[in-house]
Amino acid sequence: MQTYTFGTQLINGYVLLAAKIPNIGVCGFGIKPKIHLFKHMLYSYKLLLLSGCERFVSLLLFNCEQNEDLIGRMSRLSRRLDSRQVSRRCLECYLLKAGMLWTRFKRTHGI
Repeated sequence: MQTYTFGTQLINGYVLLAAKIPNIGVCGFGIKPKIHLFKHMLYSYKLLLLSGCERFVSLLLFNCEQNEDLIGRMSRLSRRLDSRQVSRRCLECYLLKAGMLWTRFKRTHGI
């Protein structure tokens, strides 16, 4: 129940700021699709709690946002590469970047 209560307070505060901020001439706190998704998620939690469920799977399990981001990045990358070997080159570029990020992470964190 705490997740629903705190989540609702967070969204109500965010919406209040979104309504008040433009009045003082500042651009910020736009209502983003993630906030909308979060509101639907909290409503589903409320229905599950009212039905007597004590445990349930997070609804973020069905969120495909990250997958769409990866597909978008890979499609942009594939348009810049030779079409005869696009699969191999995309995989090589992806693994090269992942290796560079891993090396930087290890260096930064002393691993």
